[in-house]
This record gives sequence, C-alpha cells and structure tokens, in this order.
Amino acid sequence: MISRTVTALFWLCVLAVLHPYVVYPCTLWLAGLVTGEQSGTDARGTPSVALAIAAYNEREVIERKLQNSFALEYPDEKLHIAVLDDGSTDGTDDIVRSYADRGVELYRVEGRVGKTACQNAFVADAEADVVVFSDADSMYDADAVRRLVDRFEPGVGCVVGDLRHRSADRIVGECVYWRFEQWLKRLESRVSTTVTGTGAIYGVRRSSYVPLPADAVSDFALPLAILERGERVAYAPGAVARERMSGDLGLALDRRLRIAARVWRTGLRRRALCSPLGRPLVAYQLLSHRVLQAAAPLAVCGLLVTSAVLVATDGGVVPVAVLALLSGVGVLAGVGAILHGAGRALPSVVGVPYYLARAGVDLFRGLSTLRRDGAYTTWETVDRAEPGHGESPSDD
Repeated sequence: MISRTVTALFWLCVLAVLHPYVVYPCTLWLAGLVTGEQSGTDARGTPSVALAIAAYNEREVIERKLQNSFALEYPDEKLHIAVLDDGSTDGTDDIVRSYADRGVELYRVEGRVGKTACQNAFVADAEADVVVFSDADSMYDADAVRRLVDRFEPGVGCVVGDLRHRSADRIVGECVYWRFEQWLKRLESRVSTTVTGTGAIYGVRRSSYVPLPADAVSDFALPLAILERGERVAYAPGAVARERMSGDLGLALDRRLRIAARVWRTGLRRRALCSPLGRPLVAYQLLSHRVLQAAAPLAVCGLLVTSAVLVATDGGVVPVAVLALLSGVGVLAGVGAILHGAGRALPSVVGVPYYLARAGVDLFRGLSTLRRDGAYTTWETVDRAEPGHGESPSDD
C-alpha cells in the first residue's frame, strides 16, 4: 500500500514538473494551429500616445533615453514624452527639465512611493489614448511604439513588447529563463491572451487602466486586472526594447527575490482569475504559467524524495533515472554555489543549474514577505559602468 502511494506521488510530481515546461507549451502550440495568429489594427487610426519613463536617480542614462525617445518613428503631434521621477536626488530632474522646450514633461512624485504608485498618479492625469510604460535604461527600436499600437485591435486593453538583453556578459541561467518566457508569450497570444507583461515595454489603453496597489508588480498586476475586465493582453514581438544586463549574478538573484515577493502578493489578490467558472482558458493559462511554475521547486523536492524511496524499495528504471538526473543537477548547482561564493565566473554547465535552483528557492522565500507591508515597493538604482548598464528600475 505504501509503495503504491509513493508511486502515485512520484508520478504526480513528474506531471507537476513537466506540465508548465512541456505539456502547457505543447497544448498552446496545438491550439495555435487551429486559431492562427491574432493580429490587426484598430480602425481608429493613429491614437495619441504618452510615453511614461520610470526614473529614480537615473542621471547616467536619462539623457540617452530621451534622445532614444526623440528618434521614435511616431508622429510628433501624437507622442508625448514624460519622465515619472520618484523623488530622485542625483539631479535626474534637472536634466529632464532642460528638455522642456522639446516637449518633455517632468512628472515628479515626492516621497519615494515606488514605480507603481507613480504610474497610477500619471495615468489619472494623462489625456493620451494609449500610455506606454518604459524604464529609463530601456532603449527602444525606432518602430517599437508603432508596433505596440498596431496590436491594439478591438478587445485588447494591453499590449506587451519584447525585451532583449544586449550585454556580452549575460547571465546564462537568466537568459535561458527569459527566452522560455518570450516563447510562452508568443504561444499564448496566438491562442487567446498572454497573462504576463514586460516592465521595460508595454502599453495600455488609458480607458482600460486599473489603479494598482503600490506594492504590486505593475507589469504582472496590470495584465491580470485587464483580464478581469474581460479584455485581452496581446504580445507584439516586433516592438523591441533593449537593455544591458549587469553581469552580476548576485544582483540578478536579489532581483528575482524581490520579484517573487511582489508576484505572490499580486497573484493572491487576483486569485479569482484561476477559477475555471469565470474564463476557463485564462484560468488554465494562469494555473499553468504561474501557479505550477511557482510550485515546480516543491515538485522537484517531492520527486527527489519519492524516487529515492522507490529506488530503495522497488527499484525501477524510471525512478533510478530520475534520481540520477536530479542528483547530477544538484551537484552541478552546488558547484555553482561554491564558485559564486568564491567570486568566480560560472560556466554554463553549472551556472544554469545554480541560477534555476536559486530562483526556485527564492519563490518560496518570497512568501515570507507577505506579512510585511510595503516590502520591496521601491527600488535602488545600481551604479552603471556605462550608459544602459545595470539593473532595470522596474524589478518587473
């Protein structure tokens, strides 16, 4: 009886691990063969756009970001550039004011309220049809805003763009994760709607915007709020923003912890979307893309325990193979942890397992912040060695 129970738990854990990374993408791909690509342009023509640039102590990059914004291929009379300054103390606001004669608005919010609260305040005062949110170190391709706007067909309240990292010293584990997320967004958008955003580049109809709690991850919470309104979230892979990665694994892992902490808060507030009684397809997507992904580290631990028990009792080719695989990955992650602790560069063979293992652990560490009001609401900008180099202020 015990053996049957352990066997059942073993296969349940196998399914829990495989579903978000194999089964879910396959179902989306198959469904996409039937539905085809969803795309089109709203018949309203060229809507007015407000480009809202989040900034806190961005003196090193803000001028370059403004020059990048001036080069956007969108009618000048339809594009309004605004910098949402969250109480900068390094002179960022002075630089922005120097561009007032070129139509740049300094929207300064005092008190260090955080990016999301700044966005809430700005949208409440905005008059543009569409608001595009950007980070100060996110450099847009010239046609990025146009490509975002082109995806606002009827029924779409939010459009998510594509973030690409430019640094030669990329963190391999993070790049693997990011490419997978981009692939999922493309598959989801073909079928119905994507359920996650990209903090560096996404747009929302002003009429569809929903004010968010200050501690919410805006590019995750806003798409969910728009889905609750009955609208869709489209993905525009051709709308490209480019950022440099810091190349610092410690900073990347700290950022993943902050994101995990705020995603838990946001997800719990929007948990009604996971009910199949509302929008079944959206519920399936959220459960697969977010809930089971978050539970994957726990499922891996369950696999390790149940496979070890089965090997010790009944044996079997599959449990032995799974135990060997997990043990090997664990050893590689351990080597990665040792090298990281010693300040050494991590080759891919140990860097990827270590990054993914730490990211999984941090998902659960993020739970510990749920009772801490205001945890990770604001960000600290990292010193950048060169323009565009460093950590994105969005933490999204």
